[in-house]
Amino acid sequence: MDAPSPGFADTGRATKLPVPAVGQVAAVLGYLARQPQPVRLRDVAVGTGLAMGSCLKLLRSLAAVGYVSVDPERKRYRLGPALVELSLVALRTQDVLAVARPEMRALAAATGLVCVAAQELPEGNGAVVVAKVEGAHPVNVTSAVGVHFPFGATAFGKALLAWRAPADVLAGIARWGLPASTAASITQPERYLAELARVRAAGFATSEREYSAHFHGVAAPVFGPDGTVVLAIGVLGLPEQLDAARLPEAGRAVRAAADRITAALGGREPAAQPAEAVGH
Repeated sequence: MDAPSPGFADTGRATKLPVPAVGQVAAVLGYLARQPQPVRLRDVAVGTGLAMGSCLKLLRSLAAVGYVSVDPERKRYRLGPALVELSLVALRTQDVLAVARPEMRALAAATGLVCVAAQELPEGNGAVVVAKVEGAHPVNVTSAVGVHFPFGATAFGKALLAWRAPADVLAGIARWGLPASTAASITQPERYLAELARVRAAGFATSEREYSAHFHGVAAPVFGPDGTVVLAIGVLGLPEQLDAARLPEAGRAVRAAADRITAALGGREPAAQPAEAVGH
């Protein structure tokens, strides 16, 4: 997802504000936020339109307070740890569901299906439904807030897990297992890791009769400022409402809604991960 962080100019250029330095700082931080790797001073200056001298002073000042990190040997710059702490505080003080609900209502209206949001249980042994919006179809899948379900067989569980390292996923499987809910459930750890890799590649997760023979599901992750998954949203439908031909289109719609929630939270999807990383 390439949406710039809220508060940063879309172009990455310094925005004209009553206090010019604020616009310059925002431009520098916004530029660094969009770079997958540490960058040179010249890159930052060109990307923000700032003079080299001014850019260097800003970077040094931001590094002094922890908002920017610098590799002194390679002279490369990236965002610093202090920003992560600020972002996490902002996320904790913001009601994630208050941001998510308008998108959930729009998704339910567009698809006619029940829209659900889920979060990981504190114990790590599954997920819980934290919000839902009913769909317009006369016959709909029912889902109640507070219902618990295992990770393995559901689209929501896959969306919550797919951006975690395989070692973390395997540790969870070793502790909690991959119980079969139906004959279609994935119960082999390596096959499950392959399924999570497919989820990351597609950007959304699907479940076809894996948790229940009576419905299919599609879900996508919402990311927080530190790149971790804070919520999964998606839709549930009867097999005839959400058949194999409709799943990709529904998946793209769900992912687009999740991306908008992520952007509103100031979140970000993790940068491209090494082959050994999957997500949890």
